Amino acid sequence: MRSLIALFTISVFTICDSKYVPLSIVTIRSNQLGSFDARIEQSLTDAIRNLSGIISVLDYGERNITRAIIHQCSTRFMSATTIILSNIGERRTFEEKMRLNDLFLLKTSRFALLLENNKKLCKSQPQMLASASPCIVQDNKRPLLGFINICPGMRWNGFYAGVDLFRHEILHSLGFGTLMPSTESQKSPGNVLYKWTYPWSMTFKKQAKRRFLDFAQKAVIEARKHLGCPSLVGIETDSADKIHLNEYVYGNELMTPILSNVSNRFSYISAAILEETYFGDNGLCIAMYIEYWNL
Repeated sequence: MRSLIALFTISVFTICDSKYVPLSIVTIRSNQLGSFDARIEQSLTDAIRNLSGIISVLDYGERNITRAIIHQCSTRFMSATTIILSNIGERRTFEEKMRLNDLFLLKTSRFALLLENNKKLCKSQPQMLASASPCIVQDNKRPLLGFINICPGMRWNGFYAGVDLFRHEILHSLGFGTLMPSTESQKSPGNVLYKWTYPWSMTFKKQAKRRFLDFAQKAVIEARKHLGCPSLVGIETDSADKIHLNEYVYGNELMTPILSNVSNRFSYISAAILEETYFGDNGLCIAMYIEYWNL
């Protein structure tokens, strides 16, 4: 686990106008799932409260969530007969039990986050702490639901960045790196071929591809300034699936694939990517202190 420490924070931030409201999240779990240990539960709650104070969204009004929609999003709820809803407020959490049957109907303007424990996936990836994705995306609007798969147990021993982990996964559930661009203008630049070699063996050369994230027109402008590199063509990603920032370039930024145990910074680079993901309907606005990190 790498430990990169942030040097300073500057107070430049996006201004969200009055048409936006704070992001609010309701978590949904089956009665069969039960609770995770206290540290995991508190980290998730703290992450939701943190992002609710940073991210604002267009108010789409109440939307209907049915049992069929929940099943479409997560097969882990197929056998559930009762679900537990947790409305996480600024200071208090309100829980409610509901029967999950053919008559189930949840009218909510909140983003619904389904919690699950996919034991098969967790077992196949022993280093995984959690994973997330959006679901039920309609008319290019923000997703109605998302889900987080949580892998509890011994793998959490020695890991102390639970709040940052869940901030990271919630951003994925909102669409960061997990949605495909719908227009050419939202797509990343083409791959850049380059060759690399070992310092001790200049005769060995290998060709590789540099890949870039989608939805990054504003983000690359910020990255050019921060890195002092006006020729930067895009926001380099760590792999072909284009889900994360490249950790070797962006250090302990929150949306790199490896989280530091010390400090992970949600910078304007990631914020701009998430905003641009919904640029078509201006559905999301992030008002935040822009945190920079030690490279």
